[in-house]
Amino acid sequence: MEKVWLLWHTHPGGEDDENAKLIGVYASEVDALAAKDRGKDQPGFVDWPEGFFAEAYEVGKDHWEEGFITCAEAHDASPREHEKIPDAISREKPMGSARQHR
Repeated sequence: MEKVWLLWHTHPGGEDDENAKLIGVYASEVDALAAKDRGKDQPGFVDWPEGFFAEAYEVGKDHWEEGFITCAEAHDASPREHEKIPDAISREKPMGSARQHR
């Protein structure tokens, strides 16, 4: 199946928060890493160089197959309600996918 590469940048946004930006979608990992090189010295990014990572995504496939809840709903949920939150929704990382920093 065809895949594309997404280049992301994340950095802490505040208390228990993360600011994630999709930088772009590329035909190859080489192209995604070249985009990282072009942007790494820009304002903001230069302060968080470790925040870049690229990941492969298959085209024509659902990548989020479950519902979601807001951070406020998760915060206000009782311990019993927390048991009902699927693993993919309760992860700390956005997008519901495993990520590896490169």
